[in-house]
Amino acid sequence: MSGIDLAIDNLKNQVNDLRQQFSLARKKGIDVSIAHMKFLNLPAKIGVAEATKSLQDIKKANIQLEDVKKELEEAQHDQAKKQKQHDDKNYMQKVQQLFSQADEASSKKDWQQMLKIYVEIRGLYPFVPDAVKKETYKRSLELYNTLLSIKRGVA
Repeated sequence: MSGIDLAIDNLKNQVNDLRQQFSLARKKGIDVSIAHMKFLNLPAKIGVAEATKSLQDIKKANIQLEDVKKELEEAQHDQAKKQKQHDDKNYMQKVQQLFSQADEASSKKDWQQMLKIYVEIRGLYPFVPDAVKKETYKRSLELYNTLLSIKRGVA
């Protein structure tokens, strides 16, 4: 088996791997349409390289293969970024909701409920988006100080 035949076999194996990656990505809900469009004529290019045994055709197929891989990685990265933005929004909403509940519990001087809410907010704090961490910390500290004053009987 020549080096060209090994290169062609390697390309075929990578194409099969890409097919599996496309399948997994689709199952995760990732939009791989652009990467797949770039992929569609890759098997034909490999077929041409196999027929001609041309190093130039193998290089062209390799370049296209790398382009498809890059596009697939970008699609996966974009999906992960969208998921993080969605998660960030959910954490922000949850923390805001908890602060509202804490305000209500504070007006009732229900320090046990406030304590439960404070603990929950502290648990969510590491996941709060950086853009609102400072404000979340400030409000958490205020809640903590209110808890202390209620417990001491000052408030």
